[in-house]
Amino acid sequence: MGMDVFTPSCVHEMEHVLSMHWENPRPMYLRLGSAEECDFNHPINPLGLYSTYKDASGGVALLAHGEIVHQALQASELIETDLAIFSIFHYNRLSKELIETLKKFDKIATLEEHFVEGGFGMRVKASLPITSTQSFKCLGIQEYDSHMSGSRPSMLARVGLDPKSIARSVKGFIES
Repeated sequence: MGMDVFTPSCVHEMEHVLSMHWENPRPMYLRLGSAEECDFNHPINPLGLYSTYKDASGGVALLAHGEIVHQALQASELIETDLAIFSIFHYNRLSKELIETLKKFDKIATLEEHFVEGGFGMRVKASLPITSTQSFKCLGIQEYDSHMSGSRPSMLARVGLDPKSIARSVKGFIES
């Protein structure tokens, strides 16, 4: 068994991760964000592997991890369709329950504030039994100029991960 990697999007997920670790101590890497508040109501899966921020009956699912979940929620307000948003805070694996849940969606997208190639989205795609009627898309950093600097919001906007850019990408994916 290797190291567990956790990327909580808010203090509620952080509390859950720490209580899980307390009950079952093993090596872990915890990637902390700067979000100190959480204004969202999101039930944490009983197995403790993900949260559901927005539920939808089918159609489009967006999976994200860490602080970028907040940008996904803001983007969802700009999209005129049912969009389920899942925060995958246990980075290592997807639960069987989540995999079953995702089977009902026609389109599945992942969102990460890292490079798409070799990242979260590719790992998720490899874990899912994508059917011929489902579409999958990875949203994240495509190219990066390492000489850029600025605030987190300005950096996210430069790489297309601000709420407006995310909404535009998801709308394009829905219409494709």
